[in-house]
Amino acid sequence: MNIILTAINARYVHTNLAVRYLNTRLKNAFEVSVVEYTINHDYQEILRELYLSEADVVAFSCYIWNIEIIIKIVNSLKKIKPEMQIILGGPEVTYDAQQIMKSCDAIDFIITGEGVEEIFELVDALANDKDYTNIPGINYRIRGQIYSNPDEQCLTSALLELSAYEYEPNMEHDKIYYYETSRGCPFSCQFCLSGNDSGVIFFPLEKVFKELEIFLDAQVKQVKLVDRTFNADHNRTMKLWQFLKEHDNGVTNFHFEISSRLLTEEMLVFLETVPPGLFQFEIGIQTTCKQSLKAIGRSQEQEREFSVIQRLIRSNNIHIHVDLIAGLPYEDIFQFRTSFDQVFHLQADMLQLGFLKLLKGSGLRNKMLDYGYVYQDHPPYEVLESHAINYSEIIQLKQVEEVLERYWNHGHYRETIRLTLDLSKKSPFAYFSELALLWKKAGGWQRQIGQAEQFDILRRYLHQTIVDDHMFVDHALLYDCALAGYRGKLPDEIHETMAPINKELIHELLHHVRFREKYFPDMKQMPSKKYLPFVKMFSLPAQLKIENGHLKVAAYDYSAMVETRKDWLIIYPRNRTSRNQHIPVVNVEEELELCGVWEEGMI
Repeated sequence: MNIILTAINARYVHTNLAVRYLNTRLKNAFEVSVVEYTINHDYQEILRELYLSEADVVAFSCYIWNIEIIIKIVNSLKKIKPEMQIILGGPEVTYDAQQIMKSCDAIDFIITGEGVEEIFELVDALANDKDYTNIPGINYRIRGQIYSNPDEQCLTSALLELSAYEYEPNMEHDKIYYYETSRGCPFSCQFCLSGNDSGVIFFPLEKVFKELEIFLDAQVKQVKLVDRTFNADHNRTMKLWQFLKEHDNGVTNFHFEISSRLLTEEMLVFLETVPPGLFQFEIGIQTTCKQSLKAIGRSQEQEREFSVIQRLIRSNNIHIHVDLIAGLPYEDIFQFRTSFDQVFHLQADMLQLGFLKLLKGSGLRNKMLDYGYVYQDHPPYEVLESHAINYSEIIQLKQVEEVLERYWNHGHYRETIRLTLDLSKKSPFAYFSELALLWKKAGGWQRQIGQAEQFDILRRYLHQTIVDDHMFVDHALLYDCALAGYRGKLPDEIHETMAPINKELIHELLHHVRFREKYFPDMKQMPSKKYLPFVKMFSLPAQLKIENGHLKVAAYDYSAMVETRKDWLIIYPRNRTSRNQHIPVVNVEEELELCGVWEEGMI
């Protein structure tokens, strides 16, 4: 029997963990292949390939982002190949399997729950003409009637031992590989499917270590751990983090969803020693409104959590990603502004502003009438209104989310925003709301806005907002452009207040072996003609200083802004990929002296 396990991912760089488990379980007994597409693939292309595959069984892994295209495919596939058996599984079909089968008669089976053993038994029954009607966790159709068998709601020992990546052919460097070391969650958040879990089940450590080595040996770009709360068990977490630190390959990054509540002092001390870029933490704050926190079943004691997050951020070696959710019970637009301001002031590397989705099987979906929820009937079931917030306010937050993503989360203008927030004395929410109005006026919701126009919109907003400090604004923008490797043409007037950089002096530094070994060791053997194009130079006036890697105002002496000697030079090598490399900030005079080429009056 020929089986195709089909994943339709949200993006090309993503990988599907579920189909890999199923592949491992079925591989030794059946002819199995895994195919992965994205939601951006042409529907006709997917249909054509599945039809030409000559498969007996096609199984789909279903989520909120792909269920609509899957239903479209299976409807057509069944018409042109009625003998093909079509199986669906995954969270999007687990909670209303019968209803989905009634609405789509192309589906032969839906497997609910974990599904690994169930699909093996089902495929074995289909291949050998055996009875499948007593297999737990399957929904099936016989003579137009739909029948359901309850799933066992537990992990089998076979799944705990399965290696999802046992039959992975060649790992691609640029892909994000999803992986898990546990199932379940110790918390009961009512917006999340894991809120229904009765506890956490951990995979054997020996198996986990072995599989982590697969990723490290392949030097993949990122491994995203999908454990709902990775640090649920202190001792286990420490062993895994220690293992990853000891086996760091300098390339692979590991992304974890963690709870700041569960980080102990021992963990925090250890995390300060982790190589930069090795770990990435996603921490769900969701809201600071105590009434909302109580309604969704989360801790209302956030002082220590915020303190822990700030400590992680100060360490500056772990990318910190925090989450907020708009549309939670009892949080109106004014309370959300407070949540936004409080969370933004943490200065995390990324603040993801999400919008509540009433997922099938979640606690909030079951209580939607209590909170007056109006939501999309189709995936992703996003909330449109509630008893606390209306749709016009949701639209306003969507606009804020757009500019937050463009200007802060992408990291291109982070130092400018830090500096100008202080200078403007505005709250973060007011700052991004006003910027969003200018973005909207420029047509940002109707068309693609390029990098140069993004720069111009921010500059115009800041010139309107910080009337007396245009020089600080322009220097900060140029500083960010240098850090981000901006290649677009900047407005001519922005260079008028900049004293010219003595390029001959810069070339003296870049040609000097000592300097190159110190700042760009990976390029020290490159010929100069190949090395120089990788370097960008930018000078700062003495009125601005670098403090702990951040841009700060040192003085307000505008008359000296142009005349003051330029001490600082930012040099970045373009197109560098090593995870641990950082952009140096160089004192030109000091470096020229160390290289033995300094003479009085050179700068």
